[in-house]
This record gives sequence, structure tokens and C-alpha cells, in this order.
Amino acid sequence: MKEVIPQSQNQNDVAVPDGQLELAHILFTDIVGYSKLPIDGQQRILQRLQKLVEQTKEFKQARAANQLITLPTGDGMALVFFTHPLAAVHCAVDLARKLKAAPEIRLRMGVHTGPVLRFADINRNLNVSGGGINMAQRVMDCGDAGHILLSRNVADVLLQLSEWEAHLSDWGEQKVKHDVLVHIFNLYTVDVGCAELPFKLRFIKQPSTGRRAAVLALLTFLVIGALVVTGWHFWVRRKAPQTIVDLTPTAERRLMYSLMVRPGGKGKPFQMAREMIFPPGYGVQLNVNSPQAGFLYIINEGPEEKNGLPQYNVLFPNTLTDSSSAALTAGRVIQVPQRSNNPDDDWFYFDKEQGIEKLWLIWSGKPVAELEAVKVHANPKEQGEIRDRGEIESVSKYLAAHALTKVEVEKDEANKQTILKGNGEALVGLVKLEHH
Repeated sequence: MKEVIPQSQNQNDVAVPDGQLELAHILFTDIVGYSKLPIDGQQRILQRLQKLVEQTKEFKQARAANQLITLPTGDGMALVFFTHPLAAVHCAVDLARKLKAAPEIRLRMGVHTGPVLRFADINRNLNVSGGGINMAQRVMDCGDAGHILLSRNVADVLLQLSEWEAHLSDWGEQKVKHDVLVHIFNLYTVDVGCAELPFKLRFIKQPSTGRRAAVLALLTFLVIGALVVTGWHFWVRRKAPQTIVDLTPTAERRLMYSLMVRPGGKGKPFQMAREMIFPPGYGVQLNVNSPQAGFLYIINEGPEEKNGLPQYNVLFPNTLTDSSSAALTAGRVIQVPQRSNNPDDDWFYFDKEQGIEKLWLIWSGKPVAELEAVKVHANPKEQGEIRDRGEIESVSKYLAAHALTKVEVEKDEANKQTILKGNGEALVGLVKLEHH
């Protein structure tokens, strides 16, 4: 999409500050495929979009208060709000819901808060200029039909509110037109937005210079660490076969995980670092790896049963893989559910009931006695369920004791993964999969 110079409008009743920059909240929209429509089709689509926009609550309130400037852009429009910080976001969400009744309008949206300058053009109509309107367009231009993309300025405000945090995905900095770096967040809920990575970002996604250097430094550290550990592991095995390198209690342990999400159970899977609220029918995989050698256990904790004890399932290791060995070599990736002959069995699928699935990741330099005892009896045909009361209590006490240990959580958005770091006997992290 070409850079848009917004056209003016007849809004002479709005006061124009004399040469003063103002902070505006901007919703920039674009109809995907508009230029391919016949002229009468373009007019019909635009008129329909305008009517839906005018029906949104934020539009009505801002216009009534003379705190809104609307700018036609040829294949969409920009709404410039001078009201509260969430006005443009609320308008985008409201509009996305109304667009469900108009599937012929394939709209993408970008939201940004930034400085603008109101002025009267040659026809004495109101217009705006400034970095705020340009950045809103660049944010929008990163998306596909259905996306509601936000700039970092807007996301920082939403992240202060718990109701929005679960609906935001940080897609990192993107290099767009004129080599401008834009930090993009995706807004996605059960009924609005699009969870999939836009086509354009699969090719232009690049970290900033500072972040790129940090990522390269991290990767270099991980590669060197993996080589050192692998070399030491090989030397030890030559002297004592079957021996796994035991990390010292004070060594920093690292474990990385990422989520593969399959929309609706049949959509194209995409990878993400952070958790989200999963709608019914969505599938998810958990992928875990470490640059270190050690012992990995993955335990699924379910709700309490009638006996007052939680339900535990051993997802890794189990007797279907590696003879139930928890030993993990450096760099090896573990997927749960385990890969099987039936691809549909390789996903956790969420039902219509609301709840939270807890996945405990236990990463240790040596075998964990409490978990070694239960994995032997966990039946993979019963999804690794632990049934012995004594073993359930043992696992529960172990997790409760280690849940208090300090774990550093780092989001590596460049590689779409989360890094867990910690010191001590074992690194214990918790992944929560919430579904509505």
C-alpha cells in the first residue's frame, strides 16, 4: 500500500489549536483487495463501511463532543480521536464485531497513539499531519484482512489492564517502508481479530540493531555452551558409559519452550512464545528444549477430584518414548503430546468448558527421585495418569516446595519462545493454558 496523504473533510466547527502538537489516538483502516473491485463495487463497499463505523459507540460519542476527525484515504479511512486513550481500540473492536454482518468487507486495522497537528486546508476544512498518523498507517500496513494491530504506545497502555493482557501477542519490531522500525502487537480475542502471523511479517520480521545484537549474543552463548557441554559429556561417557553430565547446584539452568497453535483444530498452525486464551476446538502443542544436558519431566495438573487430591498425568517421559527415560541431550526438542502415527493425536484440543490446564516443566541436572518413582507406574494408555494416592501426594509436595523457587522468565519474541532461567537443585516452571 502506498503512503497515504489524508484528504480533508468538512468539520469547520471543531476548534483548531494554533500550531500546537496534540496527542491523538488513531484508528487507520484499509479494505484489502479494494483496488481490484469495479468502480461501483468500490463505492458500495465504502458506503457500507462508513455506515458501520458511524454505528460504533466511540464514533458517536467523539463526534458529539467534537473530538474526532475522520479522514478518507481512498481505500479506507482514518479516525483521529482526541478523547480517552482507549477510544481507538474500543472503536476497532466494536467495528470488527459489526463487520461479521458484512463479510464482503475484508478490513485490516492499525491503532497508534502519537503526536499530530490539526490544521485547516485550502478549503478551510480540518486535516491532520504529523508522525502519529503516519505511524498508524505503518502499523496497519503490516496486517492482513481481519488483523487489529497495535503500536507499542497503545499496547503499553492496554498491558496495564488485566482484561487486555491475555489478548495481546507481542510480534516484536518490524522493518517497514523507508526502513522504519515499528514494534507490533496483535490484538486477538475469541470473536475479533486474527491470531495468525500476517504474510508480510513472515518475510520482513527483523529485530532492531540492539535487539539483533542481543539475540546474536544469546545464540552465540547457547552454541558455545552446547558445544562445551556436549564435548564434556562425550569425554565423560568415554570414561564412564551411561553417565549423564550432572550440573552443579549453583549452575544456571535454562529451559526454552514454545507453543504451536492450530486455530479451530484445522487451521494453519502458528508458533507463539506467550500463552493466550484458547477458544473451543483450538489445538496446541508444547515444544521444550535446552542447550544443556539433563533430566526433563513434564507433568499435567488437572482439577481436584472428589478425594481432594489433584489429578496428575505424566506427559514426559513415558514408556512410549525412550523406554521412559527422562534423560535429555543438549538441543533435543521434546514435543507434547508425543508424535504418533495419527497426526490428530499430536495436539491438545480444548472443549467448551472454561478452565486452565497447568503444565509443570521440571528441569534437573540429575534424576528426581519423586518423579522417577511415579513415571514407572504412569500408564501411557491412560495418558500417563498417576492413580496411587501416595504418589499423587509425593508429586504434589514436590511441586509445592519448588513452586516457590525463583524462576526468571524471558520472552524471546524473535524466536517465538519463552526462556526459563534459575539456579538451584532443579528449575521448575509452570505453563498455563487457559480456555473459554
